[in-house]
Amino acid sequence: MYDRKFAQAGVTLVELLVAIVVGGIIFVGVLQVVLDSKSNFVFEQELANMQENGRFIVDELSTEIRMADFFGCSKSAVRTNTIQNNSSPANWMFSSRGVYGFRVPTGSAATLPAEFLNATPDTDVLIINRASQIETLYIQDHNTSSKKIITAVDPNKFFSTGDIAVVSSPDCENVATFQISGLGTNDIRHSNYSGSPGVCSTALSMDNAGQVGYSCPTTSGDEGVAYAILGQTGGAIAKLKSTAYFLKDSPLTGVPTLYRTQLVNIGGDISTREEELLTGIEDFDVFYGIDTDPVRDGEVDRYRLASQITKDVGDASTQYVGWDRVVAVRATLILKSTRPAFASEQVEINLQDGYVYTDTRHLFQRIDTTATIRNRALKF
Repeated sequence: MYDRKFAQAGVTLVELLVAIVVGGIIFVGVLQVVLDSKSNFVFEQELANMQENGRFIVDELSTEIRMADFFGCSKSAVRTNTIQNNSSPANWMFSSRGVYGFRVPTGSAATLPAEFLNATPDTDVLIINRASQIETLYIQDHNTSSKKIITAVDPNKFFSTGDIAVVSSPDCENVATFQISGLGTNDIRHSNYSGSPGVCSTALSMDNAGQVGYSCPTTSGDEGVAYAILGQTGGAIAKLKSTAYFLKDSPLTGVPTLYRTQLVNIGGDISTREEELLTGIEDFDVFYGIDTDPVRDGEVDRYRLASQITKDVGDASTQYVGWDRVVAVRATLILKSTRPAFASEQVEINLQDGYVYTDTRHLFQRIDTTATIRNRALKF
């Protein structure tokens, strides 16, 4: 006999509504946990990326700034630059300046070198010129008549014809920048080179008139000094390393990116190679520490912007503000997360000194790094 009390009677509408409500509450709770976990993951990941980027860029800039103006000697020396038009802003990559820069104008950047035409307005370009620490050889002898610098090691392993090189004398009294015209199995030649940029490096020192430049010598007295004395060690020759740091939007991602452009030798012609160094850089400002004492003591007396430094050599007329008086460089970078790190917009982010950002879900971090130029922060 069929017992009705054990039959399935289903659920009532009230029970169904209660089940839906309870299930919805549980679903919303689980969804909120997932969203919070994702938000926390993105925040932590972006923060970690920014901190890693910050450590990297501080190390990169500090290393380059400390080595600025190092051309094989631990003190200042009489330096001759035989590269044609080395004082032209367009030829920043082999300028006589060890450190200098530009401020990118808010309007047209047509006055800047071609490499920086697309740089972000109202940011800085920092340029460091120095000798390479890796591609360096000691000099055994220097024959000024044949224009050959003799090395103990085959220079073809380190140099190529057309490279821009820096040579220093054993006593560190003279330094010269020139373009290598040829290589032997144990010699580097500095006769006139016909390729780009075109130089007259027959003499690797000032001429009789005391001129530093690229005019070819016309008398035997202009042959220059020897950068090595047979049996006397200490002279060295190295590749010139020129590096520029600047900010622009990446054409691939559209994100503000810190770029590094370096001097390269392509088939004997001098050119530059650009590479993305760090993404998510919102601002890049550079300040130059100047030693303004009439008699240098190697200490910073004031900081100036690039636009406030108008002369290569500081003198009384400029209150001794010149590129040769820069003994330290301070860089300020504003890092921005590449992805939104907050669920809702922050009204204002104030990083001090005018670095204020509003209505954003992104994470910001300010980094200030100051480095002293080792070759200049010394008492003369």
